[in-house]
Amino acid sequence: MVLSDGHSLNVSRNTNEIQLVRNLSVPVIGICYGFQILCFSYGAKLIELSTKREGLVRIVPNINHPIFEERMNFLAYEKHRFAVQHLPSEFACLARSEDGCEVVHVQGKQQFGLQFHPEIADPQNQGKEIFFNLLSGRYPIY
Repeated sequence: MVLSDGHSLNVSRNTNEIQLVRNLSVPVIGICYGFQILCFSYGAKLIELSTKREGLVRIVPNINHPIFEERMNFLAYEKHRFAVQHLPSEFACLARSEDGCEVVHVQGKQQFGLQFHPEIADPQNQGKEIFFNLLSGRYPIY
C-alpha cells in the first residue's frame, strides 16, 4: 500500500489513516505526507519548518541499506512544510537531510517512509530510484 501525498497540514486529524497504518499487515510505503502520517502514527514528533522546502535536497544514508545501492548521498525532490527529527524506538532512520529524517523503516514491519517525492519528473531526482528499489522485490523490506 502506498500512502501518498496530501494537503492537510495536521496529521493528527487523520485518525482513520493512523489506525489503518498501525493495524496493516501488508507492506506500506509512505510518501511525503504519507511519510508524516506513518511516523506520527507511532508517536514521532513533527516540527514546522521556518520555510517551505521545495526543490532538490541532498540526502545522506545513515545505514548501508541495499535500497541505496551503496550511494554516499543522493538528490531527491521535496515539497513540504513539516519535518521529522525525533523518531520512536520502533523506527530506524535510514537517511537524513539537514531538516531531519528522510527515509524510515518501522522495525519488524514491512513499512517504509520517504519524506521526498519520487514521482516528480526531474532528471536529477534520484528519489525515484530509491522508491523503485523498494518496489522491485530485489531487496527484503523488513
